[in-house]
Amino acid sequence: MTHEKQASARQGFWHLWGWPLALAFVTLTGLTAALFSEGGFGDWLASACLAAPVLACVWFGWLRRSKRRQTAAEDGPDPTPGAQP
Repeated sequence: MTHEKQASARQGFWHLWGWPLALAFVTLTGLTAALFSEGGFGDWLASACLAAPVLACVWFGWLRRSKRRQTAAEDGPDPTPGAQP
């Protein structure tokens, strides 16, 4: 494989898997902190780390979908026959 193809493949890998791997790392950090901490900073760290994936799911799954629906409703009905709102 040439150098350009390797760089492109590496960039494609991080473009696709960067955020899922970051969320996995944050989640594992939170689970480890929850398992080994006995109050104080560890509990706060666990709460923050375990809330991050939930907040990401709410943001990208619920809030952005609501915003798209609102924008679509303002644009008017879909001219495609048989399209459902």
